[in-house]
Amino acid sequence: MTIYHRDRKSWKQFISNSFNKKNDSDESQQKDTAPKKATNTHLSGDSQSITMQNYTVKRMSHDSSVYHPYSGPKKQNQLTQSQQKQRESLNIFTSPFALKRYIQNHISGLVTENKSDIYELIQLIFSNGKNHALKCNRISQAGIHYQLPMALHIHRNAILKLNETDIFETLRIPDFQEERRYYISQACKHFINDLYEESKENLALAESYEKYDPFVLYTSALINLYVPEHLDIEEGINLFLKSAKYFEAENKPERAAEAYFHASMGAYALKKDNDAIHYAEEAHAASPDFDEAAYALARFKASIGDKSALTFIKNLIEKNPLYGLKVHIDDAFLNLSDNLCQLMTTMRNTAKSECDHIHLAMVADRHLEKYQQRSPEDFGQWKSLFNAANQIYQKNSYMDYLDACPILQESDTFYQSMKLGQTSKKKRSQPINQYEKQQHQFVSLAKIQTRRDTDIAEKEIFDLLNETKALVHHNTDFQYLTRVTQAQASEKIAYLLDNPIACIDLATLSAHDSSVLSIAFSPCSQRLASGAEDGSIRIWSLKNYQCIGVANTHKKAVNCIRFSPDGHTLASASWDHSIKLWDANSLDEIGTLTGHTDSVEIIDFTMDGLILASGSNDQTVRLWDIPKMEHIHTFDNFSDTIRCLCFSPDGLQLTAGSWDIIHLWDVTSQKLIHSFKGQTKNYISALAISPDGLTLAAGSHDKTVRLWDLTSKKQSLKLQGHSRRINCVAFSPDNITLASGSHDRQVKLWNVKTGQEINGLDVHKDFVSAVSFSPDGMTLASGSHDAHIRLWQIHYKIMPKDALDETIERNTVDAQRRRQAQWRADLRCEVCGTRLGFIDMLKGRVRCSKHEKAN
Repeated sequence: MTIYHRDRKSWKQFISNSFNKKNDSDESQQKDTAPKKATNTHLSGDSQSITMQNYTVKRMSHDSSVYHPYSGPKKQNQLTQSQQKQRESLNIFTSPFALKRYIQNHISGLVTENKSDIYELIQLIFSNGKNHALKCNRISQAGIHYQLPMALHIHRNAILKLNETDIFETLRIPDFQEERRYYISQACKHFINDLYEESKENLALAESYEKYDPFVLYTSALINLYVPEHLDIEEGINLFLKSAKYFEAENKPERAAEAYFHASMGAYALKKDNDAIHYAEEAHAASPDFDEAAYALARFKASIGDKSALTFIKNLIEKNPLYGLKVHIDDAFLNLSDNLCQLMTTMRNTAKSECDHIHLAMVADRHLEKYQQRSPEDFGQWKSLFNAANQIYQKNSYMDYLDACPILQESDTFYQSMKLGQTSKKKRSQPINQYEKQQHQFVSLAKIQTRRDTDIAEKEIFDLLNETKALVHHNTDFQYLTRVTQAQASEKIAYLLDNPIACIDLATLSAHDSSVLSIAFSPCSQRLASGAEDGSIRIWSLKNYQCIGVANTHKKAVNCIRFSPDGHTLASASWDHSIKLWDANSLDEIGTLTGHTDSVEIIDFTMDGLILASGSNDQTVRLWDIPKMEHIHTFDNFSDTIRCLCFSPDGLQLTAGSWDIIHLWDVTSQKLIHSFKGQTKNYISALAISPDGLTLAAGSHDKTVRLWDLTSKKQSLKLQGHSRRINCVAFSPDNITLASGSHDRQVKLWNVKTGQEINGLDVHKDFVSAVSFSPDGMTLASGSHDAHIRLWQIHYKIMPKDALDETIERNTVDAQRRRQAQWRADLRCEVCGTRLGFIDMLKGRVRCSKHEKAN
């Protein structure tokens, strides 16, 4: 049966009908889930419970589904050839007698004597299972009885079973994120009361605090896909895919599988068959025991005539024969009706052969009368079982043979005892079905998750033990070796649990003959540039960790080196008072910027590469026009050496530090915006602005790194842990981690949100002078006065690679948008920042004539 045509309009009508229909089971379900008092809690403790309030809203009905059975039998002359073949296949698969036996054994309180139509019995079975499915809080628990409109109700049940504290612990929301906790709590309360608009608003606010919360993404996606008023199938699919990735990163494959499953349903509704099949395959791969994902995959393949769907159907039917009923009432399999009929015939014949092996041996035995005289009690037991099995056996369908086989096996026990002249100790039991044990065995989610977490933990510990054994030298005292191994493994386990990232030593670059003072990654993350105290500049390939270029034009030490954002130009600042520009590929000198009267300590490019800022020991900061190779402006309101400066990601602001003060300027107007004072009574030696442009990190000689909020201009955190002065700081592209290098020869990694130290790298033999993250966030480099550069691979235990890439890309785009908006507001070209002429402004242009033509 086809419930809806595969397009957005029909899907909306389908889920709208699901919302508007009500039945008695829904009302009873609502009464069961609604608390009697506001103080009712679902779990013990004093935490506030998320309960259903007495809102006047429409409740959801679940009596309609694409898998809903036929309402009644169809006349033969009304069926197409494919439907006739499917009907014939259904008769091969089951019979009304088999369905009645199933209802008798599994569903109490139902009378089936007056029902003989096979479709009516199938509808009765699935309708009863639906009542159970509506009480589940996971799709896997609902199993074969799951229907598409149940998605919201099942998620609602999952929320109702948890109080606020449980949700916060499950989502790992720290206590200091009170706003995020509040918004998620409100979103859950609105969701369980069908106030989806309010729920969606609170989810969006919660997402602004944490972009990678799979619970928030999954809940928003459900609203986009299953609520008619908020229908946005494409956005729902996108959110489901994101939540699946983050569920996988949190080692929750069942939740990831459900997200992929919903994404496949959305893609199928839009006739994106390849995407639907791909997402269903991802769901099945993430959780092979998720039978509904396997069924969906078979369904999508069948709809395009892919015969590989039959393999999935066969496996599902062998696990639970009810899937055979579901297949036969689903029009998606009409394309494979001939193949399905052949499959059912093959499965029936296989089941029949198992029964024949026992049945024919007993029927052909001519000594039954002797057995009756020899062991009348066993013969009576055998006769009763054999007759019961024989009645089922004669119905000649797959499900009948499944019912007959275990009864025949039980009767064979008495038959063999009669042949051997022994007394069977086995008592007669009630007839059982082969698939009976597979019904109504629903394990709680908590137990499943606990078991999986335990398995993962055991595997990690085992791997760590084996890894640590390799670090311990051979020792004849095995007990001593075991103690040392376990101690080191325990220490490493605790370390990994406490640190969201781990650093793997990649390489050491050691071609410099003197102290390395500065390092910089190319924008493509494939090359590294370094400047040394002897005035040399080296370019390194990060594919083979070899030096691929050397320049020795500077007469004195190279204090700072930077790539332009396009990667074509390299700039270097030196003690010889000059700034040189180089071709980044050939290391040919392009030009020299002169004007400083003392050593140039620091330089930085804007994001468009058009402006270069330089700080010098002459107590000035200069701005340079790179295309014209000219000096633009000088900031001279300092009383000491400029040791550090940096542009904001959008290139609109510049910050520089000297002694105990940090100045922040507007680059366009050259006006002072703010001065950060009171950090320290020692030099401000290192500055960095986070990629999102919201946080300023300042390291100083007082051994601390302080974080400033650039919005409120107030100090947010103070990072303490180094034992000597700070020389350099750098943000990771994801805004989460800050690296710092110090005179204490250590590189430390800090959590920017909590201020906690998450890693410490103590490998250099002298001062750490420079640290830098690669633009892709996967590599950390540090330069030292020991003439070595160390490279580490950053392993993110929490954030997957695609999420990291998305964060970096979003930060770049946001910075570009802020810069363009600011330039448009200042009546400047949004591309190059050139002030627009009167005619341009009169015509409403936002670009200069040069870039207007290019556009």
